[in-house]
Amino acid sequence: MEPSLWEAVDELFAQASRLEGSRREEVLAQGYAGRPQVRHEVERLLALDRKVPASFLAAYTAPEQIGPYRIQRQLHSGSMSVVYLAVRQSSDFSQTVAIKVTAPTLDPHIRRRFEVERRILAHLQHPNIARLYDGGTLEDGRPYLVMEYVDGVPITEYCDRERLSITDRVSLFLEVLDAVDFAHRHLVIHRDLKPGNVLVTQGGEPKLLDFGIAKLRGGHTFFGTAVTTQLGERLLTPGYASPEQTLGEPIGVASDVYSAGILLYELLAGIPPYSISAEATLSELVLALK
Repeated sequence: MEPSLWEAVDELFAQASRLEGSRREEVLAQGYAGRPQVRHEVERLLALDRKVPASFLAAYTAPEQIGPYRIQRQLHSGSMSVVYLAVRQSSDFSQTVAIKVTAPTLDPHIRRRFEVERRILAHLQHPNIARLYDGGTLEDGRPYLVMEYVDGVPITEYCDRERLSITDRVSLFLEVLDAVDFAHRHLVIHRDLKPGNVLVTQGGEPKLLDFGIAKLRGGHTFFGTAVTTQLGERLLTPGYASPEQTLGEPIGVASDVYSAGILLYELLAGIPPYSISAEATLSELVLALK
């Protein structure tokens, strides 16, 4: 399938998978128009999604150890992965990390997306981007990533808690922009800029997280691996996604710029420019953006 069609598959699946009944049918009917390949692929992915319900990860037993890292507790779970807090202990040092593991799945696109994320993170060495330390494969074949654990809170929460001035909020935001610009100069588009993916540590250092749905500009590759978008863990966040993401159109640097603008508005005004529920239909998202 052509990359442009995969873009449409990604966005349509992300919207439809959160809905049921007539609301799902409305989204599918709008997105299918004149694109039978998209329809076939989205229906296939929705069928696979039903085989791995969201409750599965919640009940999934955490491993006691992954490589040299001992699992402490679960930090987060999504439809396609789970993140654990883990510690590597030796006689000389102790290192706390976050380990992201894919969910058991029948679809190879999910594992491929995970491999893309690992290769992207390996190339993004920046003080305001959470670092990738290691990666590997579990005995059952599932890949995992060992990443810097950021003990922080969303940037909006941090600014309010510390009662930062407008000048200080803008200064903090500029550090985030520097990280986003660094990613762009390395041909990476984040695609999910929002408060939950920008954590600020106790020391006031912002960290950009979660490149799980990132993509490369212009169809570039890392080590021969094409990074056109396939099915990701989360493909857009209503309220922060750009119009082109919402409409399933080609994504560029401007998409991150738009999302960054939404984030800045919320930092300065205390509320987002518009309110959109996570269950919003495609027509509701488009209407909110007008």
